[in-house]
Amino acid sequence: MSQIQDQSISARGLLNYAQEYYNGYKIIYNEAPRSVKYFNVKYYLLCHALELAMKAWLFYKGYSIKKLESLGHDLDKIAPALQKTGYTGLDGESCEIIKLANCNYCSKKLEYFCRGAMIMPGLDHLAPLTGKILADIQPTILQR
Repeated sequence: MSQIQDQSISARGLLNYAQEYYNGYKIIYNEAPRSVKYFNVKYYLLCHALELAMKAWLFYKGYSIKKLESLGHDLDKIAPALQKTGYTGLDGESCEIIKLANCNYCSKKLEYFCRGAMIMPGLDHLAPLTGKILADIQPTILQR
């Protein structure tokens, strides 16, 4: 991402990508056969949607591409930055859900096979949180 110029992306573009990943999760959740779990795929789609949504807000609030890059894919770094810029939709439970999801998302365990059990928040917690953040930030970002 370091080659990207601030003028070549927008908060709206990041938000659109976030929504696409979230919609991809919903399609798999609603239409995939129940015999196939797609565990890592669903978690990855939600975590990536969450990352992009939070970065869309930060970019809208003035963060440069360089500053977004410095946060990496670390949801534990992105969430507090979100709160510092005036987003009030994260409570203690939300932060715990993000922290749990981040352990495997940031380390790329959702993308590459790793031995051992993964501790993740339930999809019944992560999906509504991701949807809530998208719904919260969308009106502000789209008003421009």
